[in-house]
Amino acid sequence: MRYGYICFFILILLMVGGCKSVKQVSYDEYLKIKESGLEGGQLLAALTEFELKNPLNFESKVDLGNYYLLINNYEKAEEYLRRAESVIHYAVNGPEKPKTVAILYGSVAHVLYNKGNYNEALSYVDRALADGSGTYGYLKGHILQARGDKEGAVDQFRAVYEAFPDAISPEDITALVNLYAENAAYAEALPFLDIYFVRGSYYPGFGIFASNIYEGAGDYGKSIVCAYLDLEYYRSKLGIGDDQVAQNLLALESALREKGRLEDAGDDFNLVRSLASAGRYEEQERDTFMPRDYLVLQQKIIGGGARTQDIQAYLNYENFFKNSPVYYITAWKAFTDSPSSQKAAYTVILEKVLALKPEKSIDRKVRTWIGEGLGFGVRDAENLLMPFEVAEILDGYMVSRDKAALERVYALFELPDNIYVLNALALVKSRRDGLTLRPVFEERLVNASAKLKERINFILQ
Repeated sequence: MRYGYICFFILILLMVGGCKSVKQVSYDEYLKIKESGLEGGQLLAALTEFELKNPLNFESKVDLGNYYLLINNYEKAEEYLRRAESVIHYAVNGPEKPKTVAILYGSVAHVLYNKGNYNEALSYVDRALADGSGTYGYLKGHILQARGDKEGAVDQFRAVYEAFPDAISPEDITALVNLYAENAAYAEALPFLDIYFVRGSYYPGFGIFASNIYEGAGDYGKSIVCAYLDLEYYRSKLGIGDDQVAQNLLALESALREKGRLEDAGDDFNLVRSLASAGRYEEQERDTFMPRDYLVLQQKIIGGGARTQDIQAYLNYENFFKNSPVYYITAWKAFTDSPSSQKAAYTVILEKVLALKPEKSIDRKVRTWIGEGLGFGVRDAENLLMPFEVAEILDGYMVSRDKAALERVYALFELPDNIYVLNALALVKSRRDGLTLRPVFEERLVNASAKLKERINFILQ
């Protein structure tokens, strides 16, 4: 009887030891895939296949859940994260386990927050914080704000910022500044706006947002400068006319004079007026303020008085103004005096303008500039398409199956050889079969010009 008991006990130990061994082997195999050098879709496919073959592997489920969270596919993210939670006891013990478990709980909290399940999200983010991942404190601040606990949210944001200042994101800063503004605590908001200018990027409406903060703090000059950022953006997107801008500036000048603030804002107001009306501006010695410094450099470039160091300083602002067509148009103007052979090298700047989809007159002007670098007239330049535009047309056709949508691509193919035609040919050829384009192109061959036939035949080969 005792012998049987010992054998049974040893058998149990072997089973437990065996399970741990399998768990470790599974983890080691997973690490090999992650360190294999695979990227993009290939890595995703490999991780997905591994997860299916190893249903008890915890780490792969956490990673896949985070991937789908990053691309805002919250349904798929929650699916993998919940599966990870169900096998959490299979997580490999080691120095990375607490971090991975915290990531699981924090990621679930993020999904629940985006679904509006704030109470459950708060429970999960507290579990992530309990496992030692303090940076999830910023997420907790957002959850508290969403639940209506504004005072608690401010305290949370401030506490986690003091502990992890380098981890604060532009979204965290915006949330905290909003909370301060709602309580008219403008002075407390200003230091965080300064951080945003370093870490964030311009978005439509940011100018008015920042302008209201500075006005509330009594700094009318900075308020005007920030508001102008939105004005120049919407001029490029909506085609607001010069007359309307002039009327707005006159109304602003009158309001400032009435409040006795025109003298306080005088230099900044003159800067904005010079940019809005292409007038002259005499630069003044002032404390550095990023939006103002940017506009002063912009005025120098437009006025033709920019030095090499001014242009370099202006280009350094790309990260912040990457969503502004005016930023890139001004950068292009900095090189308009270059020989045409050098100017062609800067067309990437103009391509970024088109990617931001400016209003029609600017779009036409930008295509004309690109066309000039290729030796094209205005009419041919209007038929140019950037690679992203060709991709958008193909995607649109896949949804609508409207053959007329492809006419812009055919117009591009009628142009003389150039980089945009070659890029489009390669892209269309690579997607030909997936989009079932062969019969459509074969039909288009019937009435095609000699050049278009040549291009279509290349695609069909």
